[in-house]
Amino acid sequence: MVLLASMLSEASARGFDTGGRLLPVLDSLIDHRATLRHDYRLRLDSMARSLRTLGGEARNSAAVRLFDARLSFEPDSACLLADVMQRTDAGHALQWQMRKANALNAMGMYLEALACIDSTASCPDTLRSFRFSTLRTIYGALAEYASTDAHRRQYLRLTALYRDSIILTTSNMTDRIVVSADRLRAMGHHAQAVDTLMQLYRPDEHTRLQAIVTYCLSEAYDGMGQADKAAEMLARSAICDLLTGVREYISLWKLAEALYARGDTRRAYNYLKCSLQDATQSKARLRAYTIGSIYPIIEKSYLELESAQRERQRIFLLVISFLTLALAVALVCISRQIAGLKAVRRRLSEANDQLHRANDQLSQTNRIKEEYIGRYLEQCSYYISEIEKCRRIIGKTRNDTDIRPDDGYLKTFYSDFDRAFLKIFPTFIDDFNRLIEPAHRFELREWTLNTELRIFALIRLGIDRSEQIARLLQYSNSTIYNYRTKMRNCALGPRETFEQRVRAIGMPERQM
Repeated sequence: MVLLASMLSEASARGFDTGGRLLPVLDSLIDHRATLRHDYRLRLDSMARSLRTLGGEARNSAAVRLFDARLSFEPDSACLLADVMQRTDAGHALQWQMRKANALNAMGMYLEALACIDSTASCPDTLRSFRFSTLRTIYGALAEYASTDAHRRQYLRLTALYRDSIILTTSNMTDRIVVSADRLRAMGHHAQAVDTLMQLYRPDEHTRLQAIVTYCLSEAYDGMGQADKAAEMLARSAICDLLTGVREYISLWKLAEALYARGDTRRAYNYLKCSLQDATQSKARLRAYTIGSIYPIIEKSYLELESAQRERQRIFLLVISFLTLALAVALVCISRQIAGLKAVRRRLSEANDQLHRANDQLSQTNRIKEEYIGRYLEQCSYYISEIEKCRRIIGKTRNDTDIRPDDGYLKTFYSDFDRAFLKIFPTFIDDFNRLIEPAHRFELREWTLNTELRIFALIRLGIDRSEQIARLLQYSNSTIYNYRTKMRNCALGPRETFEQRVRAIGMPERQM
């Protein structure tokens, strides 16, 4: 009930639109109708128990409240209560006679209701307004269910007469406003009727008075051609009816007709079914008859809608079944392909591991090769130096002062080293040029290195001590140091890592 109250407050604040913010609230109330009815019945039982303990005016007042609570919920029980009170409370017998007429009217027993009210013609002035109100209600119902136009016109004329009589005799301002608005509406002054009823309209209240006010507003708005406002007021009236225990109502099935005209067949069917059940349970015979006359039309549309929906569901089920089967086949194919891919990936991984091992072995072989090349070069340089020493010793022994250093061996050594190194590292010059600034890059003849490149070729082979390089190339230590410093200053990137990057030339990336 707290949740429903919050929904009602939100719907009242937002109003009604074509989406029908009030309709979900009404749907929820209908879904919880059994609980609402049970709670209302417990309330009636509690009122009936309290009535047995009272006497005098207090008993009469409590009986009036119980009668009003039963009238639209169980009019037959209200009629029995009126009989009991009429026999046991002589001081208010006429009032209970009129209330009995109202109960008979609610059950659709209009002739019996007229016979009951006719016996109260000599009532005192204080009860005349109540009597006129009862007669107006009876003749209004007779006009609604009249079988011929002549009878309908006659009943409408009597309804109008008693309506005017109520306005003249009632002292209750609320009754005067409601009846005056009904009179204006009947005369075709719908806008004035709306203005009059707005004095009593309270959208945040859900009482029987508001159920009556909003129903009258719906009729006035309908007369003005404002279908949306009329539907909103019917929804509000139906909500008030359900919350106040009314089962003999008009608003809900009128709203069902309006929604059916808008194409909302499913909701119209639910509302009409609810209305028919409540009318039958409350023994409102003619109300049930009226609802039953339009029920088959909406029920047929609803069944056609349900049939079409079931057909769509069957088609969707077939499509989903086909898609499920296709998905299952696809999953089988994919799983097989995944298994094949896993096997291929496993073989590739094994091949890759073998390739890495081969690369590692090759790298190890290259390192060994480079180490032996370095040793070979060192031996060559050593022998050249020794040959030169021998020549000088021989020259001194012979006192040959014309002996000059012979650099033929050294040139041959350089040439052989250049060719051998470039065969092992054919892209060394290009790779080295990419490590230094463009202005200092080298362009040499094929299979030839200059001094700077020879120094860094030896560094690439792992010979990085300046003393060793100087001994191999037959230069001084300071010369080697100056060349190395010069090239570091020309390097692209950090100078500190230049020689490290030179040593990485020609190596696999994973070892760099």
